Amino acid sequence: SGNALPTWLTFTPSTRTFSGTPTAANIGDYLITVIANDGNGEEVEDSFTLSVALNRPKPISVQSLNSDGRYKIGDVLTLQITFDQIVTVVGTPALSLETGAVGTVAIYSAGSGSSSLSFEYKVEEGQISSDLDYVSSGSLTLNGGSILNSNEIDADLTLPSPSSTGSLSANSAIQVDGIRPTASIEVTTTNLIYGNKSKVTVTFSEGIAELLSTHFTVENGEISDPDSDDGVVWTFDLTPTIGIEDPTNLIVLDNTAVVDLAGNAGV
Repeated sequence: SGNALPTWLTFTPSTRTFSGTPTAANIGDYLITVIANDGNGEEVEDSFTLSVALNRPKPISVQSLNSDGRYKIGDVLTLQITFDQIVTVVGTPALSLETGAVGTVAIYSAGSGSSSLSFEYKVEEGQISSDLDYVSSGSLTLNGGSILNSNEIDADLTLPSPSSTGSLSANSAIQVDGIRPTASIEVTTTNLIYGNKSKVTVTFSEGIAELLSTHFTVENGEISDPDSDDGVVWTFDLTPTIGIEDPTNLIVLDNTAVVDLAGNAGV
């Protein structure tokens, strides 16, 4: 263009190549004109545009470092976001997770100086997800901190869309269960005499791992071992004690002894 080359750009005649490393301050378009002569006064020239753009670090993948499976109240999950460049972190960026009515965030914990950043999240009561993912592609926030590459260029925080290739739910199969099991008890026959039996049905809010007769306190009677086909509805027989007449007998379940499939104890 008639002007000298930018200070960060050089031309090597012997190899006919341009080389240089621009910084963020050099962003823009440059019109470069190459003039060649044969030493006898004949010249030819050609021009091209050299564009310098931000090479911002970008998240390319999110995964869980925990094994696939169910996680209960109090369990800690470590989630990893991988960038296409090495990045440096200042502060505690956060990742918003989709965990039902009780939302949560995973907080940055490690990885500065590498391309993979770790975020930790502790499952709390009330949180639920059949396949854990973040809320949206904008769920990664700086939270007052920063994520920069070696040229101190801010990272692009846009994540792969939830459920798409590269997302947390696409790479990992994490089930979050922060709901404790509850139960209701129904006695089919409430007026019994010795020698008779009544079917008792216990229905839980979700599947449980095991239900034993020792989990119950039965006044003036005995029960058989509970049985279930699906872990949600359990049945057993109640047999009254001989020689007892009492209209206020109770069957009481110690729900704290019952755990769901994730390991949460009942209340």
